[in-house]
Amino acid sequence: MGNGDTQRTVIGDIQGMVKNWKSWGQGGPNFVDCSLSPCNGYAWAMKFGITLSSLSNNAAEFVINGTKAYGDALFSADLIGTTSPTLEGFQPHDIAIDS
Repeated sequence: MGNGDTQRTVIGDIQGMVKNWKSWGQGGPNFVDCSLSPCNGYAWAMKFGITLSSLSNNAAEFVINGTKAYGDALFSADLIGTTSPTLEGFQPHDIAIDS
């Protein structure tokens, strides 16, 4: 370190970290989190290993559907913590996602 040099940790293949992803659904009028899908008429899923229309041939696809007209799905990947890859010197602003 020094002379303006910074140490960066690159997290690659986030879309392929199957065990690190969590998801929740929400729907009106109160938009309270619910899980597991399907839940209260909302359904969502994340598919891994998508090859078509992918530069890396290993993309992730997010699917939202169900029987209700409007709803949201939230997808979250653990990037730091006990279920994430080991990162030393990690700074949250160092994350870059290459799609």
